Amino acid sequence: MRSNWDPALIRRVAEVQGEDAFFDGTMSIAFVQGLQGTDPKYWKTASLQKHFLANSNETTSGGSSSDFYPRLFREYYSLPFRMAFEQGGARSFMASYNAWNHVPMTVSPVLSSIAAKQWGRMGLSLPTRRTESDLDAAPRGKLRTVIRFGLPDPSARVPYSQIGLAGEPEP
Repeated sequence: MRSNWDPALIRRVAEVQGEDAFFDGTMSIAFVQGLQGTDPKYWKTASLQKHFLANSNETTSGGSSSDFYPRLFREYYSLPFRMAFEQGGARSFMASYNAWNHVPMTVSPVLSSIAAKQWGRMGLSLPTRRTESDLDAAPRGKLRTVIRFGLPDPSARVPYSQIGLAGEPEP
């Protein structure tokens, strides 16, 4: 298998802070925490990480394959996502349109084996080819998000419930 180690071909660098995966991950942590807030129970908003993984082509992303070794997956391409989940608190992502090593990301086993099980994402985004158990699990991710927004709770208990209301300071 050939590795395309050219960031201009693999990563959409204009959408990240640069080519350094660790720096991108560090910035992702800060961005996620800024979006979701600092309250241990409630979120201001839900951070959706996209596009997982190696989405580099705008015009052919639905039919292209980013081909690289698993080591590059672990050490480079997935690192910002892993940092955003494990350290930043992100809980959902959107699969990219491209394939990785000729397996479409929307049905790739890494969505469940790595992103869900190892990184603990509580997704809003599921693979397009769904099993009955996937469909049974889908409402749980949405329900967890609704709970983290504090929608079932009295607004007086939710620190972010006053954002945007008349007479309140702008966010």
